[in-house]
Amino acid sequence: MHFYLFSAKLISLPLTNSTNLSQNTRKFCLENFPPTVAAELEVRLSGPNEQFVQTGTTVTFACVVKSSKGSLTVVWYHGDRPVSQKQAFRPISMDTERSEAGASSRLTLAHVTPQDAGNYSCVAATTAADAKAASVNLVVVEGTIHNAQSIGHT
Repeated sequence: MHFYLFSAKLISLPLTNSTNLSQNTRKFCLENFPPTVAAELEVRLSGPNEQFVQTGTTVTFACVVKSSKGSLTVVWYHGDRPVSQKQAFRPISMDTERSEAGASSRLTLAHVTPQDAGNYSCVAATTAADAKAASVNLVVVEGTIHNAQSIGHT
């Protein structure tokens, strides 16, 4: 499913997986990717759309991007803010490997805290016009996770 957003300053921006990118994300794409012919682009995250982890554990999100064009940029977001490896309070690892067919990117958060909970998006683009994203919701639980029912899911 694609959604198209139009404005006097924005070109069409198809979004996948019902992800609504923030104004900051669209601005980033427009500033970093000049309008050109759009490429075929597919973005997928491995695993469920919602992940539950205990406080203090390490979580890794894996994103696979398939692209028909060679020039590809992948950026991770927590909510509407780009994830930075320069967070002093704990290590964050981002690793992206590119190939002729696209890219694979991993985001690893060590020693998660309740502040890490929320939506994480892998945004990939060859141009601003073809930026696409896939998202996962991270739920950080204090204490032991026994099963989905113990944390309010049936």
